[in-house]
Amino acid sequence: MLLKVLLISLGSFAALYFYSSLRIKEFAALAARQHCKQAGVQLLDQSVSVEKVRITVTTNANHRRSLAIVRQYSFEFTSTGDERYAGEIIMQGARITRIQLQAHRIPNE
Repeated sequence: MLLKVLLISLGSFAALYFYSSLRIKEFAALAARQHCKQAGVQLLDQSVSVEKVRITVTTNANHRRSLAIVRQYSFEFTSTGDERYAGEIIMQGARITRIQLQAHRIPNE
């Protein structure tokens, strides 16, 4: 009986983690599109890919500590249409902590 409860709990946790990961990845892709548009560059492949997932300890305003999942996503963009450059998004839970674009060429207009 205990084994069944443990297996159901593990299965539920895995499903919840998978669903959460998909939702956050979609949010990261939307953020990458918006950031690229604001920067005047074009997001390539219209997607992001997960590079690293880790668990970290965070401290909130009330000095309470909690665990958070930090995900690092990468994407590619172009400024001229000829070269590919790398970009990166760091997400802590569903919150964006950093979006960074590689140094890139600015086209002459």
